[in-house]
Amino acid sequence: MAQPGWYPDPEGGPTPRWWDGRSWAPRPHGSGQPPKGRGGLIIGLAIGVVFVGLLAGLLILRPWDGTAPVGTDTRTARPTGTQWDERKTSPDPDEEGSERPCPMAEGDDFVRGRGNTFTSSGMSFDGVSGWEDSLGWSLDFATQRTGQEQWVAEGWVAAIAMGGLDVDEYSSDPRTAASQVADCMSSWVYEGLLGRSELTDDRAYTTSDGVAGWLLEYNYWNNDDVELENIEGDVVVFLVLDTGDPQRLTIFHSQVPIGDDALATKVDAAQSSLRRA
Repeated sequence: MAQPGWYPDPEGGPTPRWWDGRSWAPRPHGSGQPPKGRGGLIIGLAIGVVFVGLLAGLLILRPWDGTAPVGTDTRTARPTGTQWDERKTSPDPDEEGSERPCPMAEGDDFVRGRGNTFTSSGMSFDGVSGWEDSLGWSLDFATQRTGQEQWVAEGWVAAIAMGGLDVDEYSSDPRTAASQVADCMSSWVYEGLLGRSELTDDRAYTTSDGVAGWLLEYNYWNNDDVELENIEGDVVVFLVLDTGDPQRLTIFHSQVPIGDDALATKVDAAQSSLRRA
């Protein structure tokens, strides 16, 4: 008998039929093409998968309408996420995520103001008339702290404070020390912080009587958990001055609600009055 293979249909059909050496395969139906072996089936499945993939890609890209999907534009003056990751992660961040834990001063190391004059670590400033003596609570990590506060809403205050930064805990370089303080306050004072955005470039600063230092200024934005009407956060200043004391630098700090120009003007006047004690 003939060897197994494809032969003309002995019944006169239009397509070949398979002879297995003993009998003819059943006549195929449908397309009339020879039945595929396993290899043909695999190739057919692969072609189907490729087709489905191309179809899905076309539906997503929609080249016929001239558009393509783009990511959400997150550029905005106010951060919008629940996390702010623009700061570099430190090798040993504290549990609240700041780059540097605030090294708290020991005991009640504060200085009360005298009249409207507040003095600490070799520097003085003129306070804001009518504001309360706060003993510089917003600088609890500084020595000889002093300052004022003014309530602006339930649970929220504007503040001015000054104190000393020991070089054993902070850099002796004013620019670096200002950055260290800004980092530690991000999670200590501002527990409801969404993020911070720099208002001005880092800049050198000199008081009216020639004391040099470095100033950083930020918007500190509240997250949605802080439910205070019309208060989005604070404008915060960190000004570190070198008075010539080899053991410490002097820091002047202020915070006022974002957009409150009247309070900002008063705080700016206090900052401008900084001078050697």
